[in-house]
Amino acid sequence: MKKSKSSRMRTIFVHRLRTTIRGYMLRGILIVVPLGVTAYVLALCYQLTAGHLVPFLRLYTGDLPNYTVVLLSLVLFIVILYVIGLTAGFVVGRRFIAFSESFLRRIPLIKTIYGASRQAVDVLSRQDEGPAYQAAVLVPFPAPELRTIAFITGRLTIEGEGEYFRTFIPTTPNPTSGYLEIFRQDIVEYTTLSVEDAAKAVMSAGTLTPEEFSFVDPPEMDTALPEARRTGLPGAAMQQIRPTKPKHSWPVRALLKIRRRLISGLLVLVPIGITIFITNFAYGLTAGRIAPLARWLAGPQPTYVTAVVSVILLIILLYLTGYVTTAVVGARLVRLIESLISRLPLITTVYGATKQIVETIVKPGSGPKFEAPVFVEFPYPGVRALGFIVGKMRDASGKLYVKVFVPTTPNVTVGLLQLYETSQVSACSLSLEEAIKMAVSCGLIGPETITLRPVTELEGYAEEPEPRITR
Repeated sequence: MKKSKSSRMRTIFVHRLRTTIRGYMLRGILIVVPLGVTAYVLALCYQLTAGHLVPFLRLYTGDLPNYTVVLLSLVLFIVILYVIGLTAGFVVGRRFIAFSESFLRRIPLIKTIYGASRQAVDVLSRQDEGPAYQAAVLVPFPAPELRTIAFITGRLTIEGEGEYFRTFIPTTPNPTSGYLEIFRQDIVEYTTLSVEDAAKAVMSAGTLTPEEFSFVDPPEMDTALPEARRTGLPGAAMQQIRPTKPKHSWPVRALLKIRRRLISGLLVLVPIGITIFITNFAYGLTAGRIAPLARWLAGPQPTYVTAVVSVILLIILLYLTGYVTTAVVGARLVRLIESLISRLPLITTVYGATKQIVETIVKPGSGPKFEAPVFVEFPYPGVRALGFIVGKMRDASGKLYVKVFVPTTPNVTVGLLQLYETSQVSACSLSLEEAIKMAVSCGLIGPETITLRPVTELEGYAEEPEPRITR
């Protein structure tokens, strides 16, 4: 009896010890991992920005310690951002920036990289100007009888139908991707959950959800929601809020002015930096590979001369390769090489994916192409989602179907391909650029009012009359 009792005590002690050790280790992971990831991201950002100034500073700093040079590079980078932001505020500076952008948009490959970088930075900067999420709500998704946490990102008035909410439904535990859905205001349910509580619930896969909540009346959207997002006040309490423009003292105004100029400098510098980084990376994978040949041909020359000669040699090589492959013998040789590659297990996957990506970039018409933005009922009737027409097809009876790509947000390169009848698709007044910005920004950016019309009014999607039967 005593032996069994001591055995149970020993088992309980071991169990508690294991639980305690596991608990402390989990707490340590929760502290160390976020700090490590943050440090890595900060180090990467430094290397891509202020780190490029270190070689320049080394010319003048002598034998100063490394941490001193790092601090000086950060200070110099902030000064450069401020000067660029200050210059962008003047007429001459704006004209120079506009001229530089027009010049970059004329270079074939660089205009694509710079345009995408500029658009992404514009979306992020506009998110920083206003409230990100206006409120956390419950919406019927992905079925009418289910409820999912969503965030209101704006309002949308559809002419002839009424008021809607633009909502972002995040995935879990990664809330940076999800779905942009358009719900009628009367089916959106408000709760006592604040935006912060809802975000914690999504990121923790529901483990950090409050045990109790209640439904409340919807607030006044125009005045209450921006302040409610910050305070987390629900329902009727939000209706009493009337935010006023704060009056800051002169030191605060000076700091805000400096902040605006630093952000303006970032908006100018970041797209250019991303373009240079990607172009340099592409150069290293292409023309940089034949730099030794360029140095052999051009002799001892400065680095930029070698780079120019390498690019020229690459252009000549591409031209000759294209010329040879158009010939009968060259085309057969290419097909023979591709057939050999297709038989190699791993190489065929890499080659096929790379070829598809290159064809999509070089030949826009060879890959999926967005024809027009539309609104479709997704995931069930009564709920709308933004989509893009990518084509059409007919069944054996001749019935027309519209192929619609419904993207996730903010990554619009991933989504679902849906087939809709023409009566289920509505063309909208948004341009392609406006629709993409709305999707990328999770609905934060977009017009307040749109008009819908039948998709049959678009060219190529009109219903053809049934053929007459002649006797």
